Amino acid sequence: DSTWQTNFLAPYLLTELVAARRNKHQGELRVVQVSSRLEKRSLLSEESMERIQKQENLQESAYSDSKRAVMLWTSVRAQNLAFKSSTWVHCSTPGMVDSDL
Repeated sequence: DSTWQTNFLAPYLLTELVAARRNKHQGELRVVQVSSRLEKRSLLSEESMERIQKQENLQESAYSDSKRAVMLWTSVRAQNLAFKSSTWVHCSTPGMVDSDL
């Protein structure tokens, strides 16, 4: 699903790959993941993660679920990445924008 690839997989891989190649003595690196207020509509569960693995239809909640997933992953990994590689990871929700998207 392209929504999951864009909103979760790309930030996850980029952050993990960059952090893996760094050490504490290279200076600080700051990463800001962009979330969304729509993550509050997420119904992310173990069942939905299984659907993602099977690449079943995810369109109805893919956006909110992928944004919730990036927030959860950021909160779980932030402290470890900071201690291990001086990589500071934050998640920010920029606010609502009136658009036709």
